[in-house]
Formats: sequence, structure tokens, C-alpha cells
Amino acid sequence: MASTKGLASEASTKDFQCRIATVGLGLGGEGGEIADYIKKVLFHGKEFSRETLIKELGDVMWYVAFACNTLKIDMQEVIDKNAEKLRDRYPQGKFTREDFLKKETRERPQEAGGYDINDQDVWRSAS
Repeated sequence: MASTKGLASEASTKDFQCRIATVGLGLGGEGGEIADYIKKVLFHGKEFSRETLIKELGDVMWYVAFACNTLKIDMQEVIDKNAEKLRDRYPQGKFTREDFLKKETRERPQEAGGYDINDQDVWRSAS
């Protein structure tokens, strides 16, 4: 397990609630930083830097490691369970729209059969 000992503030490690709050808020914040960076690359003309993205992904990984340490879970177990979930979701071994829609229908039946993303009227009515 990756060590995060000594790298979090005292307030972040005070108790279980503080540790798990640090995980949730930290992952949300770092995910937002990655999204913002990609937005700037795609839409604002910022030059892509592999090094910048590696550093930001490293921040995400730190919070994942902090979560695993807090919950006493081996990171490999998380990776393995995710791979198993994806194999079950996509039995052909690759993403298919049909398998994705099956999953969406199971999880959100009220939204199934919703909108055609290519239908311009949908976009006009949403704005």
C-alpha cells in the first residue's frame, strides 16, 4: 500500500470522519482541476503538457491511496474489482453502446429511452 503518512494535515487525520471527508473533498477538487486543465487545452488554446497531467493525476492517486489506507484496502483489490465490474458490464471485452444503454436502463429506468443527443430540438428546449 502506498504511504501517505505525514503528508496530510493534522485536521485531515483527526478521526475517521475527517479522513473520509478529506478523501471525498480532495478527489472532487483534484478531479475538478483535471477537468479545468483539459477545458483550457481544448477550448482556450492552452498547450497540452503531459507533465502537467501526470502531476494532476498524481494528486488524484494520492487521495486514492489515502482512501485505501483509511479503509485498510489494498489498491490492487480496488483495481481488480473495477476490472471485474467492467468485464461484467461489457462482456464482449470492449465498450458497446448497447451494453452501456442496458446498464443505464437498469440504473435509471425513468431516464431510459430519453433523448436523442443528436436531436437539435432537444438542445434548443434545454436552453
